[in-house]
Amino acid sequence: ARQRGRVTAPDGSEFIFDAKGKKVTIINHKNKTYWNGPVTVADSLASARMVKANDELRAKIEAHQDEYAAMMQTFNSSIQSQMSNDSKPICGYPTDKWVLSAGDFLYNERWVARSLQVANYGPELEKVVMASVLDPMGRVMMRMLIDQRGKQEGTPLAPTTIFKTLTQSGQFSWEATQVLTGQIPSSVWKSPAGYTRIKQ
Repeated sequence: ARQRGRVTAPDGSEFIFDAKGKKVTIINHKNKTYWNGPVTVADSLASARMVKANDELRAKIEAHQDEYAAMMQTFNSSIQSQMSNDSKPICGYPTDKWVLSAGDFLYNERWVARSLQVANYGPELEKVVMASVLDPMGRVMMRMLIDQRGKQEGTPLAPTTIFKTLTQSGQFSWEATQVLTGQIPSSVWKSPAGYTRIKQ
């Protein structure tokens, strides 16, 4: 919506953002809990979480310091982002294929409908979303994906991401099956019933 958005992070958590009130709700489906409050407070909590995550991973990174340094050098020197000549219809909308890659570490393919324009809240939620990714290299990748959203015209309708870092690897993807332009139900902006609200 023009003032609100709801997105899912790679770890399955959800974020409901209210641009007008500058508030965010963070939903943890695994623990059936949620937190909501000002974005500024969420940013502070996210910063603390990222510091803690770095502390937890520091020993592993230090044990593989040379390997990690070589990975980051290869990663940084192999980053490419471009729109291909491929196109296909999704949900009745023509889409173009964009690819963001970094050697064997990251492959992100997005089929983007240029005629569909929606609000991009990525920059405002960047720190909070990245805090859900513990691996520091993974956070670099997440920042790249968020940045790409602001560089392309239109809306992705079918993204696929494959990643590998020093501590983890995996992939996730989705494809839209229907595009609706009517009124969004008010229930979309509420946290799930039966979930416990946490203060921090």
